[in-house]
Amino acid sequence: MKSLKIFVCLMLPTSAFAGDLNIKDAFIPVAPPGAMAHAAYMEISNPGETAEQIIGVTAEGYAMAHLHKSEVVNDVATMSMVDLIEIAPGQSVALEQGGLHIMLMRPSGPVSEGDTVTLTLELSDGSSQSIEASVKPMMMKEMPHAHDDNES
Repeated sequence: MKSLKIFVCLMLPTSAFAGDLNIKDAFIPVAPPGAMAHAAYMEISNPGETAEQIIGVTAEGYAMAHLHKSEVVNDVATMSMVDLIEIAPGQSVALEQGGLHIMLMRPSGPVSEGDTVTLTLELSDGSSQSIEASVKPMMMKEMPHAHDDNES
C-alpha cells in the first residue's frame, strides 16, 4: 500500500500541468460512409506565460492519429506529418482545412453526425490534455460575391 501512495504522489506533478491550453470549436467533419481517413479541426489558445508544444495525438476509436499540415507547393497540394505544433504564450493556432489539422486514420466503426470523439493532445512537458470533438457537417467559408458597381 505504501508503494502505491508513493506512485500516486510521483504522478501528481505531471497531472497538475495538464490542461493549460484552451480548446475552442473542436470538431470532425462528417465523412462519407466507409471513409478510412477523417480530420479534426479546432482553435488552440495558450493563456500561459511559456510556449506549449503539442507533440502527438491519440483518438478514441481510430487506429492512428497524427499532426498534419496541408499546403500548396509549386501549384501542387500536399499533405505531410508535422513533428509538433507550438503555441506561443498568449497566442492561438487554428487547426483548419487547408492548413494544420489532426489526421485520423482507420476508424474502428462508423462515425456519424452527433457522435463525439475523445482526442488526447500529448504535450512536450509529458502532460496530456483530452478534449471532446463533435462530429458535424463542415461549414464552408463564405465566398465573397463579385459586385458590378455599374448596375443601377
